[in-house]
Amino acid sequence: RTSLGLYRILSRIISAESKRKGTTTNGTSSGYIMLQPPLDHRDYGQARLIDSNKCMLWGNGNNITVLSPPSSSVSDGGESQHGDEYIQKILSFSKNWTENDDAKEEKIVGNFDELFGISPNDDEDNDDEDEDDVNYDDLSLYVSPFDLRCALRKGFHNSFDEDGKDNDNDNDNVTKRDIIHMQRFAIDSINLLEEQLRMNDRTSISTDEERGIRVVAVSKCIGVSSSGHHGLKVGPDVKYRFAYRIRIENFNKPENEEDGSDSECSSTVQLLGRTWKILEDENEYSKSGNDTDVDDQREVNVVAPTTGAVGSLPVIRPGQAFEYMSGCELGSLTGTMSGCFHMAIVDADTECGQVGDPIDAFNLPKDKHFEMEVEPFKLVAEEV
Repeated sequence: RTSLGLYRILSRIISAESKRKGTTTNGTSSGYIMLQPPLDHRDYGQARLIDSNKCMLWGNGNNITVLSPPSSSVSDGGESQHGDEYIQKILSFSKNWTENDDAKEEKIVGNFDELFGISPNDDEDNDDEDEDDVNYDDLSLYVSPFDLRCALRKGFHNSFDEDGKDNDNDNDNVTKRDIIHMQRFAIDSINLLEEQLRMNDRTSISTDEERGIRVVAVSKCIGVSSSGHHGLKVGPDVKYRFAYRIRIENFNKPENEEDGSDSECSSTVQLLGRTWKILEDENEYSKSGNDTDVDDQREVNVVAPTTGAVGSLPVIRPGQAFEYMSGCELGSLTGTMSGCFHMAIVDADTECGQVGDPIDAFNLPKDKHFEMEVEPFKLVAEEV
């Protein structure tokens, strides 16, 4: 009954999250969860442009989305209206971030994809330019608890029968090796799901529907720095180090994709700079042992409207996203970060820049400039 036990553990995690958000497991309310690539501190200081159409799938939310959603996430039959393809992507996302390198090298997969109904990530027969090709290393999904439950049911449907007994002997297509691999996948999925829920609590999503810009921000505590305290996490010199990942998505339709009109020139934007407000929670000072004057430490403002982000002033065209990772320090265990990006609407043929380059966008009329607000996201050091 190992499979049934793992199923119940995952089911309880999903149910608990659904209740915590004030939602029901039939998906009738709006407690959505973002599944996103784990934050890797080795990407600190890095920046890149990526194809947002292949890495951002929004199952619900505002009317301007990469993936057009139904009005409700649940059909009358108790299945996700996002469809089987969307549920497969949830399973593929989980597989991508749980299958370790040893398993890939030893090819311990058996009938894994067939068992879970997962389409292969890479199809050699597909053209490289195929629009449906998804980069699972970059993929983010906006899902409801009910979508997760549908994926859970699909992942386990061949594992055990209605009486809760392992089904490895009743289906010729399911071998003992498949069941063991599935159980390993389920155990890793428990850790992945718990990590995703923690990340979700530290994530903010900000959307400018008029301009077609969306910002997803997430943070993670990556360590503690101190001097003169032998590594102890207390004292006035303790600083908690955080990394945060920002993804700025231009979800306007690329030129001529929708109606043949040349609208890309009015939808292309350039990131010029940023302003941050970093708040340290006052009531955390006693816990961290930091007795520095709270009034001097509680708020830190970063005003840099002309220096881009990590040295880059990227041009983000429709269908693209700019992603980078940077960091900050807190003297308290928890805090929040919010602010805005200073941006300009530019011509489609504008080139990306670096700090120090001549940037024509700075000389554009004021009506071409705008600020993209970034909703507060949490900084939490409890995992250190």
